[in-house]
Amino acid sequence: MKKYPRIYSLSTIGIIHHQKNDYIFHPYCTDFIGDSDSGKSIIADLLQLIFVGSSVFRSATIPVKDRREPDGLVLRSPGKSLDYGYAFVNIEIANGQFVTVSAYLESTSKATRPFIVQAGLTIEQDDSAPCRSLFMPSIFKMTNVSFH
Repeated sequence: MKKYPRIYSLSTIGIIHHQKNDYIFHPYCTDFIGDSDSGKSIIADLLQLIFVGSSVFRSATIPVKDRREPDGLVLRSPGKSLDYGYAFVNIEIANGQFVTVSAYLESTSKATRPFIVQAGLTIEQDDSAPCRSLFMPSIFKMTNVSFH
């Protein structure tokens, strides 16, 4: 039997080495396994930035060559002075009902900005399906992210 609330998934857009990824979490197992440099620590870092914030952020890993400050996690575009990266967490609050909490990171700031993704201007009881970043391209117009 599942216990709620639970983290259902983590999605990224514009994050270095993780441009557009969806990580689906196992409903019972809470460990992360994988080869070195496969993305385990970025999951921990992004969850921390979303839920705790950048003011107390401590990376899950010591960087070898890349910065692990929030601004160093953003994928950079050549010739642009400002880029954005996004991380979304779908939280299942009941069977088939979801809340999506998110944060965006700027390439020029160590601060993150949290936000909630919803279908309209008000939070309705029906707005509980899992958010898929592909369904909401209007949010990303300022970042020049293309969806295929």
